[in-house]
Amino acid sequence: MKPAKVIDADGHICEPERVWTEYTSAKYRDAVLQVRTENGRSSLAIEGQSRMAGDGPGPAQACIPGGMGPSGQSLTWKDILPGGYDPQAR
Repeated sequence: MKPAKVIDADGHICEPERVWTEYTSAKYRDAVLQVRTENGRSSLAIEGQSRMAGDGPGPAQACIPGGMGPSGQSLTWKDILPGGYDPQAR
């Protein structure tokens, strides 16, 4: 029997924080998703309002080794490994 070909479509990615601001026209820059880091923790804001609370950068925690560990960690968007957004780094 031939081995089955498998395509893994569950590749977790986390865009680098600059994506939303650098690639958005100045007119909309204040309204798009923004990463804010305060007191050693990152959160997401949309239209200037924080949309996340918790211990780290939300969904991005899945792209940080150990990021889904116990709460109380100080995680920021900068902790994401390049392989989380750059296919060449995987």
